[in-house]
Amino acid sequence: MPSILIKAIILALTVGMIAFCGQKLLGGKNSKDVVRIGYTAPDDGIIKLAISIVESMESMQDWCSLLPVDKEEGKQMVRNGELAALLVMPQNALEGILTGINEPASLYLSNDASLLGLVFEELAAAGVGMLQTAQAEIYATSALMNLYDSGWEKLEEMYAEINSYNLGIVLNREQYFQIKSLSPTGNTGFAVYYASAFFTIYLLLAGLFFGPYIKRSRLERLMLKNRKGIHTSAQLAGRIGVTMALLFAVLLLPSLFWLWGGMRQILQAVFTIKAVLLILLSLSCMAAWLQFVYSLADNHKTAVLLLGLSTVIMGYMSGCFIPSALLPRITEHIGAFLPSTYVKSAFTMLFSGQEAEFAYTAAALILCTIILCILGYVSESLSLQRGYSFIKSSKKIRKEPEIQSKPESVKKKQVNTKQTKTKHIKSVKSLNLFIILAKRLLLRKSYLLCLAITVILSFVAVNLERQSKTAVNVAIHTMDESLQVLFSDYEGLVNFIICSDPEEVKRNVVQQNAECGYVLQEDLQDTISAGGGNWSITVYEDADSTLTRVINEVVFERIFYSVSSDWFEGYIAENEIFYQVREQIGTEELKKEAAEVLQEKLTDGSTFSFERQTVKAAEDGTKRGVQGEALYPIRWIAGAGILLCGIMGITEALWDKKVGRFFKNQNKLAEVFTVILPVLGGVMMGLLICLLTGTFTFRNIGFLFGTALLITVIGLPLQWMLGKLLFRKGIGK
Repeated sequence: MPSILIKAIILALTVGMIAFCGQKLLGGKNSKDVVRIGYTAPDDGIIKLAISIVESMESMQDWCSLLPVDKEEGKQMVRNGELAALLVMPQNALEGILTGINEPASLYLSNDASLLGLVFEELAAAGVGMLQTAQAEIYATSALMNLYDSGWEKLEEMYAEINSYNLGIVLNREQYFQIKSLSPTGNTGFAVYYASAFFTIYLLLAGLFFGPYIKRSRLERLMLKNRKGIHTSAQLAGRIGVTMALLFAVLLLPSLFWLWGGMRQILQAVFTIKAVLLILLSLSCMAAWLQFVYSLADNHKTAVLLLGLSTVIMGYMSGCFIPSALLPRITEHIGAFLPSTYVKSAFTMLFSGQEAEFAYTAAALILCTIILCILGYVSESLSLQRGYSFIKSSKKIRKEPEIQSKPESVKKKQVNTKQTKTKHIKSVKSLNLFIILAKRLLLRKSYLLCLAITVILSFVAVNLERQSKTAVNVAIHTMDESLQVLFSDYEGLVNFIICSDPEEVKRNVVQQNAECGYVLQEDLQDTISAGGGNWSITVYEDADSTLTRVINEVVFERIFYSVSSDWFEGYIAENEIFYQVREQIGTEELKKEAAEVLQEKLTDGSTFSFERQTVKAAEDGTKRGVQGEALYPIRWIAGAGILLCGIMGITEALWDKKVGRFFKNQNKLAEVFTVILPVLGGVMMGLLICLLTGTFTFRNIGFLFGTALLITVIGLPLQWMLGKLLFRKGIGK
């Protein structure tokens, strides 16, 4: 009986909590796609019974599906992304639990799933922490019987009572938490987070829709300045104003879907004066940003690459792809200097209704707009200065000599010579077309600069992250001093901030100093020990919090240890088996003895534990912890770079068709080279990033070349079809 119950705790807490976190990150409890967790365990009836107990739990059915696999097969499935995790139980798991010689279980995670790995490890640690407390109480009971040489006939009965008490608390842990959202709209944290992240990325990329307008040619700007007398600053201000109007028009598209698509039932918005003002400031900031980006590009075609890669990097740093609470502190500090961070904050206020950070966000958006306008003006002025230099150098007028009449024979000979030279020139161009197009690409300074900056930033970001520590701040208030010590001493992903009163907890959450906050009622331990405790822990959730359910498990592990150990001391002291001992040394002394033995069993390594390993780490024996994790999306950045290079090549090929840049017999070959060459540049960028960040693996290399091949195979037919539809008359000019 004790073995069955303990095994149920192992699977329910370790696997169940991991699956719980996974499905939360994948989109909430109503998600149809459950997380698949593989397990490898000894083939015996007790373990099968324990697994069936876990699988029959209604909550577990909502969270995950358990899949029995062979160890090597499971590791390969984790590599391929078919499993979120693999739990490998040791062959002597039951004997170890009963004898106190526990061989650690292994929790295998994908080498690329560093984000999920951090959360998985934290949840598994919380589950195993509860299991260790329950196990230590069983071992302590046996040790106390051995110490006082009494009560052996009641050992199994005491085991059952201890397990029954602990399971009764653990399996009903969700009923203790009463979650209250601080968002006036009542939107869930997931809805607010994903909506604000979506609109931020949407605005960052919106410039791709009207790039040719934003990127005015140097000649157009010079003519407006010299002939119309419109200063560069006035031109820039005008384009920013019109870009704001265009961004507003683009923003209306998803807004109409929100109005008519039934999204209002899931996502509420508060259109107060402050919220509308923040959105207008966000539009002005994004308009200034787009003007600055396009001013750095050679033309609107190369701006696609610059704008796309900057969007991915800024979106990551601002917490649009990964919740900010999970990003290393150094990344969060860098994000504080990016305009995308405050645009996201503006949309968060729109969908949450919170206005506590209005003044700070508005001031940051205004400052970012001013700085971007200044940078854009400087870039425009430098570009025009280069234009003046070019015009001055080209003002030398060549006077053509008078053509004297020549004999017909001489003229005919010159015509034949000219035709021969033309054929030769055509032949040379065909042979050197690849080199010519490569030179044209290499002369695009913004293209090369964008690739180089992406490589450098990726290298710096990964190294800074590996030197930084990821920590999720959580505010908590309790009057129990022993619990305060337990929370303060906790070491892991969660960092507890002890607050003096409930208002301080709310203040930390509203000011976004904490992901969420907890207020524990004064008699919490006594209430839970007595079998009650429903809604005894008030949880204040931030407007865009996504990790509350995860942190609940960590908080409860600390509470469970305090409640269960206190109960165990009283259980031993009041048990009739130790009646004579109690009479000899007294109740308080017996409690003290039970507490010392329990603490000894918790620290001597006899309880169950697990080792978290990545698939790669499992092969070379290395382990990864909270310190040294790099969440920077290397493959996302490299893949996005290759895709954007492909788009740039397609737009360049279409432009060549429009202006009829090549001879008819060279069109197809020129189009192929024009698309392939930028893609190869993107692949080189990805390879350099992988090499410098220590992720130069066969899998990543295959991903880069596979992405390049896919984009090329799709891009070439696409640009041919678009060329036929758009520029039929311009081809072969």
